[in-house]
Amino acid sequence: MGSARVSFACLNGILLLATLAAGMCTDPPNQEPLEKKIHWRKDALKAGLTDEMVDQVTSPALADSEDGMRSWYWQCENTCVYHGASHDDWCDPTQFVCSGTQQKQQGTVMMQSSGHPWEQMAQVATAIHNSGCHPKCPVTCVHTGALAPPVPPAPEAPPQDGEIAPEDPLV
Repeated sequence: MGSARVSFACLNGILLLATLAAGMCTDPPNQEPLEKKIHWRKDALKAGLTDEMVDQVTSPALADSEDGMRSWYWQCENTCVYHGASHDDWCDPTQFVCSGTQQKQQGTVMMQSSGHPWEQMAQVATAIHNSGCHPKCPVTCVHTGALAPPVPPAPEAPPQDGEIAPEDPLV
């Protein structure tokens, strides 16, 4: 029998439960793994995710999405990054991180395009390196211990004129 990870969180007095059993999310239901979307997987790998991370990226089936809007999940938890099936799907930036750059007015909301697959996967990578929730998420993200990898270290700045680099053998 495979191992399972159960996560609990409380949001506005509501107990949330997410279960990852044998690599599949059971809550929210009907999660579709990224591995079944080959071109998305390639873009996720190009965005700097490892095979292991990509295997844990899912999205709810469109039929289970709220008002046709859904976000990407990682380790069964919402990343807050909007999942548009097409780069010209429209995303509500008051509810999601939208990856595209085009905008259009829809009622009282200035909608934003969902972005191309590589743009969405770059935002998912940002979320994963931020413990699973995108740092620019416009709503509360509840994460219950996602096993996020550490953010890769930033390259050291080159020494300024007159400074000696620490690895310089003359120091």
